[in-house]
Parts: sequence; structure tokens; C-alpha cells
Amino acid sequence: MIHLKVASDNFSLFLYLFRGIIRGDMKKIKKDYVEKYMENIGYFLSDGSYDNQYKNTYTKFDFKDANGYRYCSTFESIKGTVNRGNKYPKFFIVSAYNPFSIENIKKWIDINKKEFCLKSKEFKNCSSDLEFKCYKCGRIFYRSWREVNYSNLSCDFCCNYHSTKYKFSESDITDIIDLYESNKTLYFIGKKYHTRPTRISKILKSNGVHIKETHEYFTSKELATGRKYYCKEDIFEKIDSHDKAYWLGLLYADGCINMKKGKRKGISIELSLKEEDYIHVCNFSKFLKSNYPVRKKIAKLNGKEFASYRICIGSVKMGEDLISHGCIPRKSLILKYPEDLNDEYFGSFLCGYFDGDGCLSYTNKDNKNFYNYVDMMGTEEFLSVVDKKLNAIGIKTGRGVYKSESSAFILRISNYSHSDFYNLIYNKSSYMLCRKFDKFRDMLNDRDKDFDISEVAKLANLVM
Repeated sequence: MIHLKVASDNFSLFLYLFRGIIRGDMKKIKKDYVEKYMENIGYFLSDGSYDNQYKNTYTKFDFKDANGYRYCSTFESIKGTVNRGNKYPKFFIVSAYNPFSIENIKKWIDINKKEFCLKSKEFKNCSSDLEFKCYKCGRIFYRSWREVNYSNLSCDFCCNYHSTKYKFSESDITDIIDLYESNKTLYFIGKKYHTRPTRISKILKSNGVHIKETHEYFTSKELATGRKYYCKEDIFEKIDSHDKAYWLGLLYADGCINMKKGKRKGISIELSLKEEDYIHVCNFSKFLKSNYPVRKKIAKLNGKEFASYRICIGSVKMGEDLISHGCIPRKSLILKYPEDLNDEYFGSFLCGYFDGDGCLSYTNKDNKNFYNYVDMMGTEEFLSVVDKKLNAIGIKTGRGVYKSESSAFILRISNYSHSDFYNLIYNKSSYMLCRKFDKFRDMLNDRDKDFDISEVAKLANLVM
């Protein structure tokens, strides 16, 4: 073991001395040899006008290629690169290690005849922004070397490139403000200045200009003419018919008013019913005289899929009218009875609400566990008003408004008043949810209940 250690130490000493001899020989390499060697690999020494002349193999010196791009390295590093198999090594024209990067970029602009010049005097890396000036428009723009060289990008204004790097001049900003105040849109101004509308919006905000909403540019009629989808937007302005009252009730139960952060902009009205009620969603679309599509929606819950059909109406006018009648966004826990609803339309309104949030449980009397319930679910405040109105017209409720196990409030119609409630809700409205109407009618018939069915209900009965 001792002999092996001595041998290894001697070998290391031999390598150290050999390297010293080689390096000593390399130091003696003259400029003529280096000049010929560099010409063989396609590079040339400096012509004497620069400070970094060749001195020895370990000192950096200047050299350039056939295009005139300048580089700086040691002869030892260059020869090592060639010895590794790179007969014609490619040095980086522009890099953080090349002290002539700025000079090379200017040379590159001249060779490629670009329509801009470099204004920056310092180069950090290929990703850092450099300042350029466009000859065409005279504007200053900012690009990294990677963007200019590899992506071939130039002036923002002239090349129609959507970028946030372009700096607007004072005259540009004045023109943008004048255009906006003359009722030009952000999209129009952005297209003129070849940038995004959001960038124009930021410039306007930074200069204290109020950003307009869509309704401030155009009237509702002007907006409607340019729409892909349309509907009768003012249909809920006044609840002056039984059909309007019915759909208001259904929207109270199953409708949804979507409003972005409480703003007037972007109100939509959505009605979604389960798959078997597809026709009823279509009826709502026809009632609105709209061409909005009715689309299928798949919802997943506890690993199961549930299909439904929905229609979504985008209308600020309709949304505001529904909100004024009490059909507000996020209404599940705060819903109130509509204060401006005429008592004449109470039955039709209740029909729509019952079709959405009503529950009818019925078993045939041949079953020993015979039972039947007619319930409505909702908020305590809403159902309390309905309870008072029902009792005022002789329709009794069993326990009044009470809280269920699921924390929802329930109003149950007394068994003795089922026929009266049936005739109240199916009295004058042209619309009803047929499956629920059918079940209610069968329940009353099965109990041999003597009830005076309304004209509308008779017609529906005949059709079914």
C-alpha cells in the first residue's frame, strides 16, 4: 500500500511538471503563429487600433470575423475549443461576456439595414431591454436582443405588434385623450396605435380621464341592432299580465341574476331547469321573443352526472327591471315578496314560484302509508307574506312557516285547501309546468275531491 501511494504521488508530480513545461512552451508562442492559426479558423487579429493586442496565451486579446464583429478571449481558450472538435468555433456576437456587444449590435443593424438605431450604451444580457429609435416614426421603443434578433421585432407603432414596451410621447397621449373624449372607443384607439385597449385604458386613467361604460357610448337601441342575440328587453318593465307574473314567480324560484361586482355593466338573467323540462325553457325563450339558444348543461355531484337545460339572457334593462321587482342577485337567503305586485296577479305569480320551489308529495290510497303534501320552500320573510295572503282569501296553511331539517323554511298547504290552492294558481296564467300540474290533478281526482277546475286548467286537462 505504501508503494502504491508513493507511485501515485510521483505520477501527480510528473503531470504537474509536464503541464508546466507545456504552458511554458505555450507562453513562447509568437503573434505570427497566432495570426495564422486564427485565419485558419476564420478570425483575424485586431489591426492595431485597439488596446488589447496579443501578448501571450493567457491574456485576452481582440479579434474579429469576416463581417467585422469583434470578440475578446485568450488563445488558450480558443485552442481548447478547437481541440474539442470545433474546427470553426462560433463565438457569441452579443453576450454578457463580450465587451463589444453594444458595438456588435450597431454593426448588426448596419449590415441588416434595419430602420432603427441603438440608443443604449450598456448591455446586461440577452433578455434585458435595450433602447432603440425608429427612423420611420421617430419614436423610442424597447426590445431585448433576443426579440430583435430571433423574433425579428422592431418598432411597436410601425410593425403592428401589441406590446406594453412602447413609450407614448406627450403628443400621442394628447391625441389619445382627444379621441376618447370625442366618443371613440378603446378598441378604435388601440387599433390606431397598434396596442391593446387595456393599455389605452391605463394611459387614460393615469391622466385622470373617466373610463366610460358601454351604455355611455350607445343607447340600448343602438346596442340591440349590433347584437347577435336579441329579446324583448322591456318585457318585465311592468308586471301587468298573468303571464309576466308567472315568469316572475319562476325566476324568483329558479332564476339567477348575474351581476359583476354590483356594477350596471354585464347583467345576465339565467333560467335552468332539469332535462325533462326542456320544453318549458323553450317556452320562456318564446315568451321573451328571443333567439337566445337553449343549451344543455351537465353538472356533477357526488360522482353522478345531472343534465339540465339553461338559457342565459344578457340584458342590462331586463336585469334592472327584475331587480326593481325584488328578483335580486344572490337571493337564496334574503328573498322578499315583491312589493309592487298587484294582488290580481297573486295566483299566477304563485304558480310560477310553485313550479320552481314547490313540492307535491302524493301516494295512491291503495298504499297503506297514504299521504299527500303540498309545500313551498323559501325564505321566512317571503313565505310569511304568502301565508298571510293565502289565509286572507280562505286558503288555510297547516303549521304556518316552519324550519326544516335542512335549514330551509317551508309553508305547507292544509289538506282541506288543496283544491282551492289548485284553482288559485292554475286560474289565468297561460303557462304551467305540465308534470307538476298532472300530478296535482291526479292527487285530487284520486281523493274524489269535488273541485271547480278553472278554464285554463280544463284546457290543459283536455290537452293532456
